[in-house]
Amino acid sequence: MTFSSIARSARKLVAVGRIAARHRLSQRAAAIGRIGMYGVLLFVFSRLWSVIGEGYPSARVSAERVIWYIAITEWIVLSVPMVHDEVQDELRSGDLVYRLTRPLAYPWAKLAEGFGHLFARMGIHAIAGVGFAFAYTGTMVLDARAIAWVVPLSVLAGMVATTFTLAIGLTSFWIHDCRPVQWVWQKGLFLLGGLLVPLELYPEWLRAIAVWSPFAAILHGCGSFALGAGEPVLVALRLFAWFAVALAVVACMYRHGLRRIDAGGG
Repeated sequence: MTFSSIARSARKLVAVGRIAARHRLSQRAAAIGRIGMYGVLLFVFSRLWSVIGEGYPSARVSAERVIWYIAITEWIVLSVPMVHDEVQDELRSGDLVYRLTRPLAYPWAKLAEGFGHLFARMGIHAIAGVGFAFAYTGTMVLDARAIAWVVPLSVLAGMVATTFTLAIGLTSFWIHDCRPVQWVWQKGLFLLGGLLVPLELYPEWLRAIAVWSPFAAILHGCGSFALGAGEPVLVALRLFAWFAVALAVVACMYRHGLRRIDAGGG
């Protein structure tokens, strides 16, 4: 493959992502619904942590910082599109077979489309999240340096999560319903990712397991900046490593999935 062909493919993928982002931005009702859910979640946990936050004096984590932490982790989770559902539906309906004839390989076109949705959602949710967190805490715990790291690293975390979600959708080549796999993934984000409770409050043995998982890299790594404990280089390295793993998994699953279609006669 020549450099010019790679450049053309890259431009096509960017165009796919741009179209997907515009489509997502046009869905105002869905965006308002997600923002409303975001606000309710932060309100509930701000009230909860205002009561129980003092129960962890050894952790030295204030309730305000935990609320901002949750604002960041929920920002990432709520922004990731449900790519697995789309892949499963396209495989069941046979649309995936027709998309194989297009010039862009299916998984990368689907990933570009997912990234477009992700970027649009993150832009909208970022404004809402900052507003909600500040309204519920009355303070801004992130300084300029932390914000400069949180924004790009959270976007990267969303890209990693979207890629893994695509891989979950590709399990539809082998199983009838990929939602159980997605359910396990979500629970991993909840527990090992520290979605609602920072890993600093976990037992030492569980924290030692969690930090080596993609879940902690996606959520806790970015959220830790709200706790004043973020290590930008380490967070970035872990995210890039898991991004490479996710891309490799997608490529491998797609290749073997196509073989399964060919063996079954299409």
